[in-house]
Amino acid sequence: MARPPLIILFVAIVVSLVSVFAAFIIAPSSACRDFNAGIITYDNHQQLSVALARTTVEHQQGLSGCSSLPPGQGMYFIFLVKTDISFWMKDMKIPIDIVWLSDNKVIGITSAVPPPTSPQAVLPLYPAPAPVDAVLEIGAGEAQKLNIHQGSTLEISY
Repeated sequence: MARPPLIILFVAIVVSLVSVFAAFIIAPSSACRDFNAGIITYDNHQQLSVALARTTVEHQQGLSGCSSLPPGQGMYFIFLVKTDISFWMKDMKIPIDIVWLSDNKVIGITSAVPPPTSPQAVLPLYPAPAPVDAVLEIGAGEAQKLNIHQGSTLEISY
């Protein structure tokens, strides 16, 4: 049986390596979700565009892998029943504010939660201050800039 010419093997290896490299470059942005799936309207009729996390799988994925979160955008986690919950920053690349909600009212904000320092870092838990039925994640410092505070009312439409 004849062996393929060396140039064909070389080209096949280069194409494979480029494909793997491209997957690593593209993966962070593709990990981010559709930030136009819902609209949050709050206090003085300002709005945020949000991705929605409704299922357990979507809750676990959250914003993991996103390399940026533009101002005015976030992720809205919906829970079917009020629950005591803690969030962690697994595979997060950006700092965020976590806005804890119960019956559309902000019951607490965990500000400027940092991403892990390394993939092997022990991940701290960030607990809700009381049972929640929704959580909003926005860029670090956005809650203060947008004047979202404890007692604010946030309405979701999708």
